[in-house]
Amino acid sequence: MHRRFNLVLGGWLGAMLLGFSGVALWLEPMRGDLTRLGFYAENDFGWRGEEKRFVPPLAGVRGDAEIVVIGDSYSLPTTPDRQTGWGGFWTDHLAALTGLSVGVVDHTGGPIAAAIEAVLAQGKPRLVIIEIAERTLRQRLGDRVGCGELSPARPVRTLGMVAAPVEPEKFERGRTGPLEMYRRDYLLDFARANLLRAVGRSPGGMVWRVRLARDDLFSSRRPGELLVYQQDYERAAWSAEDWGRIACGLRGLAARARSGGADVLVLIAPDKASVYAPYLAPADRAEDAVSRLAGMGVDLVRVDLALRRAVAAGGRDVYLPNDTHWGSLGAWIAAEAVLRHTATEIATRGP
Repeated sequence: MHRRFNLVLGGWLGAMLLGFSGVALWLEPMRGDLTRLGFYAENDFGWRGEEKRFVPPLAGVRGDAEIVVIGDSYSLPTTPDRQTGWGGFWTDHLAALTGLSVGVVDHTGGPIAAAIEAVLAQGKPRLVIIEIAERTLRQRLGDRVGCGELSPARPVRTLGMVAAPVEPEKFERGRTGPLEMYRRDYLLDFARANLLRAVGRSPGGMVWRVRLARDDLFSSRRPGELLVYQQDYERAAWSAEDWGRIACGLRGLAARARSGGADVLVLIAPDKASVYAPYLAPADRAEDAVSRLAGMGVDLVRVDLALRRAVAAGGRDVYLPNDTHWGSLGAWIAAEAVLRHTATEIATRGP
C-alpha cells in the first residue's frame, strides 16, 4: 500500500517537475522588461541575432568625467532586471568613438536639477548630456524647474573621433537559466494572462502588442509584432500647459548645466511606438514628442531622426524586440548622433 502510494506520489511530483521545467524552457529567462511585464514568452520575442558590448565597460557611474551623461535606463542600468548590461549602452559607444572619459549619473531617484548640481559640484566636465526617456517627460518635468532662454542653439565644441576606436565584443542572448528565477506567482500570472488571450480577452497590464506592416525589423520569432508600453500613448492626453512646462523645464535644465561652464546637449530617447510609427496602423501611433518640442524652441540632439532612418533602411533590432530599450545598433546610432550634433566628422564605420 505504502509502496504504491510512494510510486504515485513520486510519479506526480516527477510530472509536475517535468512540466515546470518545460514551461521554464519555453519561457526562457525573462531578460526583457516588455516580455516580463507583459507576460510574453522570451521564446517568441527574445532577440535571436548578435548584440555587442564592451568588455570591460567604457562608461561607468561617475560625475567627474570629461563627458557626463545625466540619464535614465537608456544610459545605465537603473534596476537589477535591466536587459542591457554594463558595456552595452550608447554611453559606451560614445566613449569608444571619442576616446574621452564618459561618466553616467542616474537622475531617476530625484529631481534632475539636483543631479546637475551634484555633477557641477564635482568638477567642470567638458560636456554635459541630459538624457530623458520620451514617455517620462511629463513625470520628470511636470513641475517648473526654471525656464531657460528661448534663443538660437549655441555651438558645442567638436568632440573629435579617435582614429581606431575600441571595438565591442559580440554575444548572443542566453536561453537557459536557473529554475529559481521562475517564481510560482509569476508563472500563475503568466498562465492567467495567456489563458485570457487564448479566449480572446485582454489581460490588461502596462504592455501592448501591436502589428507591424513589416516583418524584417526584428530577429525574434514574431518580427511582425511590436511590444510597447501603454505609457507611450499617454501623450495624447497631455495639455498645452503640460507641453509648455516640459519645454520650459528642458530649457531650464540646460541653462543650469551651462551655468557651470560646460557645453550642454539635451537628448530625448524616443519610445518604440514613436520610432516605428510609420509601420503601425494609425490607431497604434503615438504622439511625436521630440518633433513637437523641437518646434517649441528646445535645442535637441535629434536621435529620433537617426533611429527612424535606420529602421526605414531595414536595420534589425534597433530596439530590442523584448525590451523598450535600444539594441547595439540603436546604441551606436545614438552615440553617432551626438557626434554629428557637435559637427564632428564621422568616419565610415558601422556599430
